[in-house]
Amino acid sequence: DIVLSNENQTVTCNSYDDRVVLGTAAFSKGVHYWELSVDRYDNHPDPAFGVARINTMKDMMLGKDDKAWAMYVDNNRSWFMHNNSHTN
Repeated sequence: DIVLSNENQTVTCNSYDDRVVLGTAAFSKGVHYWELSVDRYDNHPDPAFGVARINTMKDMMLGKDDKAWAMYVDNNRSWFMHNNSHTN
């Protein structure tokens, strides 16, 4: 299960299944940034964070198409993906 708290600014997930939280904020221009913190990481599942256009493919990993950018984290490294291209 997944729990949103702190005015939907905190996400807690206690299972190993893939879970997704989608935001509703939309931007058409400008510079924007998000600050994320992972308070606990038990090496599974691996967290991923990203931003996407509204028409990104939702049936595949975030960053596989040209409409999303994602950062993936595992026990040994982190990497970015956009348009199915990995960058360390």
